[in-house]
Amino acid sequence: MKKPWIKWCLLGLLVVAALVGVPILINECYKIGAGYITIWNADDVLAYYGAIVASVGAAVGVFVSIKAANKNYQDDVRARVLPFIAVTPFERRATVNLMALLQEQAERNALSSDNAEVPAVQYEEYKLNRIYFIITEAGIEVKYKLDKHQQSILEHAGNMWVSMASGVNALQRTDYFSLPLEIENVGNGTAVNLRVGFNRKKVGNKHRFVRPIMLKQGQTLYIHIFSTADFDAVSGEYVLEFYYEDIYGSRYSQEFPVYFGKNQNGQEYQSIDLVGKQIQVTEEKANANA
Repeated sequence: MKKPWIKWCLLGLLVVAALVGVPILINECYKIGAGYITIWNADDVLAYYGAIVASVGAAVGVFVSIKAANKNYQDDVRARVLPFIAVTPFERRATVNLMALLQEQAERNALSSDNAEVPAVQYEEYKLNRIYFIITEAGIEVKYKLDKHQQSILEHAGNMWVSMASGVNALQRTDYFSLPLEIENVGNGTAVNLRVGFNRKKVGNKHRFVRPIMLKQGQTLYIHIFSTADFDAVSGEYVLEFYYEDIYGSRYSQEFPVYFGKNQNGQEYQSIDLVGKQIQVTEEKANANA
């Protein structure tokens, strides 16, 4: 670490010695032989140093201009391939028809005796285009689809048929939280190695992410934050995070705060901050979130 400093210090001393010593050397050279033939006066010294200052100023100006032009070019090239993640919440509307629910339950009971054969092994290939973050009392689970019970709660707006001890089915209301989102790459290039994470916002907490994917320009990704846990287990501040690269390897991050809380009237609410300011990530921070 000390050698580069020594090198630059020696170079600076040589430059100073040359600037001061050259006029003295030239002046002494005039004295050789027949005495004082020509000696520099103050005007000559000022002209000499003025020429040096002008040359250095011109060189610095050219250097600064080239550096600024190079930076502008690099910024322009980067902007042409820069991804940017936009988050759009879905509007939701649920209409409950009790008669339809009763008919559905009757049809379900009629089909319960149907013993259709189900293959022992089911194989499927698909693209990862849906991610569900499930908030539970134990933490946050990541799924690529809801189970039948969760899907039924969502589709029926929390109204579920529950079997009672007497054998009678009763319609019961289940409270749940649901925040469906559409993620779109609205930038100018592919989001390379896109990692998505949804975590509680805690200082010093190591966040978890799903496996990396590629999100092309204009491509969308469906994310759904869902929970049937008690409000005390869900309430708090979370962060929906995106880490990705452009095709040149520059790394970026965007964070969207998510809140579950109660307003002044005691009503439960959920919200998301859609600003998602883009930040260029340093190597150290990228390794910390790897």
